[in-house]
Amino acid sequence: MSMLLQAPNSSLQDGLHFGEPVSSRAILEPSIELEAKQPQASQEDGAINQFLTKHFPKYGYWISSTMHAITGLNCLKNFLPKSLTNFLNTNTVRVSKAVTSLRYAHIAVEALKNNKVIDFIARALDPMFVPWMKLEDIHLARGMSAGMTLLDFTQNHLVGDRVMSKADNFFKNIKAGTKILEEIVQGGLGKDRKIFVASDKDQGHTMALFGHTIFGGSLLGVIFGANKRNFMNKLGGLVRNIGGFAGDMTMVQHKDPDMQKAGIFYAINAVIDGLQRFLPKEIIDPINHFNMILNNIGTYFYGKISQNRNEDVLVDFA
Repeated sequence: MSMLLQAPNSSLQDGLHFGEPVSSRAILEPSIELEAKQPQASQEDGAINQFLTKHFPKYGYWISSTMHAITGLNCLKNFLPKSLTNFLNTNTVRVSKAVTSLRYAHIAVEALKNNKVIDFIARALDPMFVPWMKLEDIHLARGMSAGMTLLDFTQNHLVGDRVMSKADNFFKNIKAGTKILEEIVQGGLGKDRKIFVASDKDQGHTMALFGHTIFGGSLLGVIFGANKRNFMNKLGGLVRNIGGFAGDMTMVQHKDPDMQKAGIFYAINAVIDGLQRFLPKEIIDPINHFNMILNNIGTYFYGKISQNRNEDVLVDFA
């Protein structure tokens, strides 16, 4: 029996030699060492997640907004050296896109970890489309993500936050979204309407209506007018921004404080973005740079809504 417990080679150390009995501690030490490494890896993942959740958005949007402010002012006064002007003209929009794309990609991953499939798709749409847009069409392309996210939030109180599979979450969202849309159509605009009612009676129907409008206008503009100054770009942008402004007003009346803050900045952003589509190309750059500051602030708070839900602190519809 003792021969069966002998070490087969000299790889086991700490005083063990070939032919000596191996203690149970020596046999278990490799697994003990592996187990000891797991908490450290988990702590590292937690630290990265903490940085991306709490710190990166603040610093990222602060840097991006500062660059937009300087670039916008320089478009008006041209007070910077040519080399710095060229640097800002080339990189300001890149930095702005990168900040939101990285943040939304992280939110999408966290949503998928929590089996929130619609939130994952909605957030992933931003880094899929926005990086390819010119400055004046960033807001247009972002409408697909914003519209679907808004729909997801309006359905949250019907779907629930209990742990469920990805498939279960997806189909419950489809069922909830269909139910809300049917109720909007059946209620019409009469006394039994579900939309345009007092905020304490609205169960997300008005917000859902404008979520569809935002998504539809954005999709229309991106497919037929992305990075162009054509009719479809203007039409899609107009529909997106009318839906956006109206939806933002419903966000201002929402119970969650971060939703309210996002709504305020997004509403102003939507008005300015709608107007710039009908202005001459040569004067819209400074307008859009300043407008991106409003967009960044709104997006900072809008991104927190997914985090609030993952942390179970979202103040939702009753």
